Amino acid sequence: MIKAWLKGWVIVKFCLKFVILQKLYNEMVKQATNFVVLFILSFILLVIQQSYADVASGKPAWEVRSTKVCGDKLCSKNENSMESKIPSWVKNNAKWWAANQISDQDFAKGLEYLIKQKIITIPAETQTQEGSENQIPIWLRRNAGWWADGQLSDSEFIKSIQWLINNRIIRIAPSQNITCSGTALCLTGKVQTVIDGDTIYIDGYKIRLSLTNTPERYEEGYSEATTFTRNLCSVGSEILVDQDDCQPYDRYGRVLGKVFCIDKLLNEELLENNHAWILTQYCSKSEFSKESWATMYGC
Repeated sequence: MIKAWLKGWVIVKFCLKFVILQKLYNEMVKQATNFVVLFILSFILLVIQQSYADVASGKPAWEVRSTKVCGDKLCSKNENSMESKIPSWVKNNAKWWAANQISDQDFAKGLEYLIKQKIITIPAETQTQEGSENQIPIWLRRNAGWWADGQLSDSEFIKSIQWLINNRIIRIAPSQNITCSGTALCLTGKVQTVIDGDTIYIDGYKIRLSLTNTPERYEEGYSEATTFTRNLCSVGSEILVDQDDCQPYDRYGRVLGKVFCIDKLLNEELLENNHAWILTQYCSKSEFSKESWATMYGC
């Protein structure tokens, strides 16, 4: 009788424990479910607060950050490829423009480069408009500064520029009506002789390209560079020379400056086509050292 009673008591205890454990399990599942729900709600609240903070700080609504991870930061789907396409000089231009260190025109040259490389596209209807200047809203300086400081990714900045162009808030017109900057000489004249890739004689003046150096007669590449300049700035054609305000003459008395042949900047064309290199030792002395063509190739 006692054994049967003890056996029955053991069974009762087991059943009680099972019921208690089942209740504990159910409670834990409930708590875990509540925790997951709470975590999801907290995450959603955090995203909403961040979006509100961006809007309150003045960032446009199109600057929505992606949740895809590139390395140790958030980025968009094409961030890695975007970074490889945008040269550092374009971002430096944005930084200097945001700090009022360069003009709107110089900043626009960076955008023109991105358009040329098809990173930014211009709608067909805006390409046909002529005779108008670049129109860049002043508040874009803030975005440019954020981008230069790493607060905006490359893709975010490009998307914002593209949005502005598509909605005609910003317009980048092709370069027209080339003029000189600064207060030094602004010369126009017909080419008399092309000495080599970086030296041209016009009426009464010997012109040496500022910051740009091509091979000498005894160096490899001399013929190619000289031929390139002769083709772009042919004898008898009219050119414009913008003398360097900060370094107007070289030690031989030649005028140092930028040379425009038709609508092409000879300094930049030689560099872009690998016929010349930047004289970096003069970057700190030249008026043109912060222009896009100079920063892109070494200054």
